[in-house]
Amino acid sequence: MEMSTVNLFTPITINKLEIPNRIIMSPMFSNSAGPGGVVTNDTINHYVARARSGVGMIMTEHTSVCPKYIHGGRRLQCSNDGHVEGLKRLVDAVHKEGCLIGLQIAHAIHNSGKVPADLTHDECLYMIQQFVDGARRAVEAGFDAIEIHCAHTYTLADFLSRRTNTRTDEFGGDIYGRMRIHLEILDRIRALVGPDYPLFARFSAEEFVVGGNTLRQTRIFAKAMEEHGIDCLDVSAGVRFDDSPVEGYSDKRGKPTGEYPDGCNVYLAEEIKKHVKTPVATLGGLNDPDMMEEIMLYFSRKVRRLRLLGVNDIILDPGFGFSKTLEQNYQLMSHLKEFSIFELPLLVGVSRKSMIYKLLGGTPADSLNGTTVLNTFALLNGANILRVHDVREAVEAIRVIGQMTNK
Repeated sequence: MEMSTVNLFTPITINKLEIPNRIIMSPMFSNSAGPGGVVTNDTINHYVARARSGVGMIMTEHTSVCPKYIHGGRRLQCSNDGHVEGLKRLVDAVHKEGCLIGLQIAHAIHNSGKVPADLTHDECLYMIQQFVDGARRAVEAGFDAIEIHCAHTYTLADFLSRRTNTRTDEFGGDIYGRMRIHLEILDRIRALVGPDYPLFARFSAEEFVVGGNTLRQTRIFAKAMEEHGIDCLDVSAGVRFDDSPVEGYSDKRGKPTGEYPDGCNVYLAEEIKKHVKTPVATLGGLNDPDMMEEIMLYFSRKVRRLRLLGVNDIILDPGFGFSKTLEQNYQLMSHLKEFSIFELPLLVGVSRKSMIYKLLGGTPADSLNGTTVLNTFALLNGANILRVHDVREAVEAIRVIGQMTNK
C-alpha cells in the first residue's frame, strides 16, 4: 500500500495483530476497581461503552502488578491469579463489541515516597518477576496486547529518569544502566508470550523537569527497546512531580488541556521515529480527525516508513464513533438540539475544539477554552439546561453567543 493512501481508517498490523484503524483509546484511570483491585461491573460498563465508539483498540488503564506499590484510588490490579477471572470478563465484554483490548501493566513507588535507590537489589529482581507474572495473567485473561508502562510517575519511569535514579549498581548510572531493568522485563515477558504476541511500551520522550530525560536519552531507550523486540513505542511526555506538585508544568504538559496546541507531542513521536522502524504511537490533544489526517499525510511524505498510530487520549463519548465519516459526525452533533436537557458530560471527548468551531461558524480557536465551546454549542442548538461545575462557565458561553449574534 502506498503511504499516500494511509489515513485514520487504514488497518495496521502490530506484530501479528491487525488493528482495524489507526486510533487507540489511551489508558486512563476510571476509578472503578473493587476492593483488592478487581474488575467490577462499573469497569466493564465503562470500557464497553468506549468499545462502541469505533476505536481500533482500547488500552486498559494502568493495572498494577504489585498490591503494595500502587497509586491511590480504586486501581485495577493483576497482582495475583485471583484477578484473572474479572479481567477475562472485561476482555470478553469488549470483544463482544468487536473491539480489541490491551492491558497496560505498571508498578508505582511514587506514592510511598520512595525512589529507585530506596529499593534493595532483591526488590528490583522481585519487581521484574511481578511484571512477568502480570503479563502471564494478561495472556490468560485473553488480552490482545500488553503495554509496559515506563512513563510519567511510575516506577519504571523513575528508573529511566536521570533525575530520580541515583542508584550505583547495574540498575543505575548512565542511560544504559538506567534502562537495564526495562530490557530485562521486556526480555522475560517476550520469552513468556512468544514471538507473535504484541508488546507495547509507553515512555515519556521528554520529562519537562530540570535534570530529567530529554530526547537525547529517550531515543537511545527507544532504539534499545526495539532491538529487544518491542512491537510498538507509545510516546508520551511529562507528568513528573519533581519540580512541582500535581498541576505543575510537567503534569499539565503530559495531560494537555485546551490551552495547549493540538497534537503537542507529535514532534516527539516524529523524532523517536527517526531512530526506529518499529511503529510509533503518540497522544496529547489528538482529538480532531481533520488534524490527525493532516499529521499522517505530513509524516507519510516526510518520514520514511512512518506508521504513526493516532492515539486518542480522551475519554470517548460512547455515542460518538470515529468509525463514522467526518460528515456524519458533524451531522450527529447538529442533531444534539433534539435533547431538551443537555448534559455537558455527553460531549466530553467528542472533539476538544475544531469540529465544534466549524459548527459555531469559525469562532477563533484561540479565544475559547474547550468547556466554553461545548456550552456555547449546546445553547446555540436549543439546550434548555446546562449542567456546569461553575456558573461562570454558563455566563461565558452566553457572552460568546452575544458576540456572535451581535446581541
